[in-house]
Amino acid sequence: MRFSYHAKYDSVCIRGLDDSIMPKPWNLINEIIKFSGKNTKLLDIGCGTALKIIPLAPYFEEITGIDISQDMINAAHSSLKMNHIKNITLIHGDSAQLPFKNCSFDVV
Repeated sequence: MRFSYHAKYDSVCIRGLDDSIMPKPWNLINEIIKFSGKNTKLLDIGCGTALKIIPLAPYFEEITGIDISQDMINAAHSSLKMNHIKNITLIHGDSAQLPFKNCSFDVV
């Protein structure tokens, strides 16, 4: 059975943002930045609206986001445009069949 991810599922809980009721024990952005570098390429599988990877753009040479939902990819394109991000590429695709060669990314 194949599931489809819809924009209505996007929420603060899914994005992992802290709030006063359910604080997270980590800062996801800081954890990912630990693996960044001048020539480092990042792949975000299930990028959704790209709100998690936009803050990472200055830390990576190139970021690729892939999501199965075209609605999410469309929303992510809007987010990138609003934030003037140039080093993030978005792909509509299935995480079960990634369209990349082995060793294409340094961080996943």
